[in-house]
Amino acid sequence: TQLSRIKESDTKSFCYSGSLVYIGTNNGLYCYDLSLQPPRFGLNTFVNSFFFGKDSMEINYNVHPRSTFPEIKLGYENNSVYFNLGASDYIDKNELSFSYYLEGKSKPADKFTKDKNPYYDNLFEGDYAFHVISKNILGLEGQEIKIPFTILPPWYRTIWAYCFYILLFLTMVYFIIKLNSKRLVEQNLRLEKIITDRTKEINKQKLEIEYKNQEITDSINYAKGIQDSILPVIHEIKKIWNGIFIFFQPKDIVSGDFYWFKQINKDEFLIAAADCTGHGVPGGFMSMICSGKLHDAARETTKPDEILFLANNSIKESLGQQNEGKNKDGMEICLVKANLKTREVLFSGANRHLWIIDAKTKNLTEIKPTKASIASFTEFNFKYELNTLQLNKDDTLFLSTDGYPDQFGGPHGKKYMSKNFKNFLISNSHLEISELEKEVRSNINNWMQNHEQVDDLLVIGIRL
Repeated sequence: TQLSRIKESDTKSFCYSGSLVYIGTNNGLYCYDLSLQPPRFGLNTFVNSFFFGKDSMEINYNVHPRSTFPEIKLGYENNSVYFNLGASDYIDKNELSFSYYLEGKSKPADKFTKDKNPYYDNLFEGDYAFHVISKNILGLEGQEIKIPFTILPPWYRTIWAYCFYILLFLTMVYFIIKLNSKRLVEQNLRLEKIITDRTKEINKQKLEIEYKNQEITDSINYAKGIQDSILPVIHEIKKIWNGIFIFFQPKDIVSGDFYWFKQINKDEFLIAAADCTGHGVPGGFMSMICSGKLHDAARETTKPDEILFLANNSIKESLGQQNEGKNKDGMEICLVKANLKTREVLFSGANRHLWIIDAKTKNLTEIKPTKASIASFTEFNFKYELNTLQLNKDDTLFLSTDGYPDQFGGPHGKKYMSKNFKNFLISNSHLEISELEKEVRSNINNWMQNHEQVDDLLVIGIRL
């Protein structure tokens, strides 16, 4: 309002007469004529001058809302701008205020300030536009002035500079690739020479290994021939008693498991399933020693417990186990003496049990062995238990080593286990002895599937 022009005054008195209003203040007497109309002039905003760059380069001056000027493009070194603002106010120029902002850097302003010299520096390359509106003491706003300008990028951020960077990068990549390719070619040539030399050396060593391996294999095969010569011939055993089957499947060429047989007279025989320490060549040596000691013991007695007693002492002496030593090899065995006429069975075992399936009830009975091996940690003059059994017609005896139940296989790669082996024998005990042998063989091989055989397999069945 018009009264806004009275500033920093204390009003002392107030009176009016008609259209005249008198106001007394400490700064003097003011008179307003209410009948007079306020002037009809407008308020024009001006930009008196504006400067760009560190050298204060003046671009234009006396810019008003209807001014036109050519497009302003500035180098990046002139990335600061200074404006001197004004307006055509005839009331009180000291009370002019301005609202301004730089489009592209700040948001539109909603306040007015008396600062007439806005300054912007460190502007990035891009398009800008300066907007300003003036306002006088009476609240009258002038027209907006807009000054657009563009800050050009520095030379190192121009399109041509980026093209140069890309070209330089591609050139560097090319030379790096060429350098690496040359180095790789040279390296490959060196490697090919090394490989050629090593291949010749490997082929030479391969031939030597194959020759030595063949010698070892021939020696093992020869040892197998010797081991087979001490094993009883199965069809000769069946001539003595046809109700016997022997399933024997070594893990390696030679075996630590072996079966042993000795005919006493036309009605009696001794038969055993034995498992020596280890398998392969070491087990083969042990089996030959133990088989020989059983034959020696059987020349002195035919009672199973006494045979094991003599074999234990003899093997410990042969292996030098009289004193404390490193050799702890030994044997587990299931030894049976059978009388075909009376069906009386004498059994002694060293850590290997005897299974009997009743022909009528199909129940399986396990006869426990003596909890001690032959030799190894067993002391000298150790006495083994003797079991006397009276069997009925068509009852079946089973002697075995631990390889069969310990074999891994099946869908989950687990051990076959003694419980499953017992159930298998019970379910197939009705078969003829020759058919039962086939089932025993196919059952464990089907169980193994693609798993490696972990131990020698030996199962003996006797039907009285």
